[in-house]
Amino acid sequence: MTAPVSEPDAAAVALRILDAFESGNLDGLEAELERRIAAGRTARRFDEHWELLEAIVSRMRPAIRRMRSGSAEHLEGIEAQIALLKHLAARRSAVLT
Repeated sequence: MTAPVSEPDAAAVALRILDAFESGNLDGLEAELERRIAAGRTARRFDEHWELLEAIVSRMRPAIRRMRSGSAEHLEGIEAQIALLKHLAARRSAVLT
């Protein structure tokens, strides 16, 4: 008998995106954003945490595109998005303790 596949957790996803951001690899960050949001779409229950995560990613993607195109020198507005990701990730820590 196989174990049931668990639904992705928005807090765990936030942690993975933070890790990708902290690595400094823009390609890796973009790939992680795509993977994690795709995982969220498969979740059976779409709650406010996933909605927040979707909103964060929808802000990060254009900032990455602007930086890649040369129209921005840094990821604009990233401080707010990182703060929100940390807020979501802290939810996971609170559940685990």
